[in-house]
Amino acid sequence: MELRDKKICVTILVCMTIAYTVQSALLLFNQEQLRDDIHLLRSEVDGHSEDVYTLMRSDSARLYTIMDTQIRTLHYAKPHTKPVWACPECTEIHDRAKKEGSVSTFHLKKKSAQ
Repeated sequence: MELRDKKICVTILVCMTIAYTVQSALLLFNQEQLRDDIHLLRSEVDGHSEDVYTLMRSDSARLYTIMDTQIRTLHYAKPHTKPVWACPECTEIHDRAKKEGSVSTFHLKKKSAQ
């Protein structure tokens, strides 16, 4: 191997080492930027999570009220002659009669699966 070939090999090795170092430095820089972005996003999410929870809780209460109102409306729109299982209006009438000490003519029992 001639001296010129050795210089070319050494030059290639030096260039490869410099390229590897620059690549590693860029990767480290990008990793640090990603860490900062993740930390910023996490702090934003933590700040809004309480608001999201409050909204979910209020939506759940609102949906429950709508469902309960619909069931009670259907109780009066299509009246039944005796208490029906899972009808909140029938249950309240039955419980009210029980508290007042009057005799309840019907007992609400879950229908057995046949």
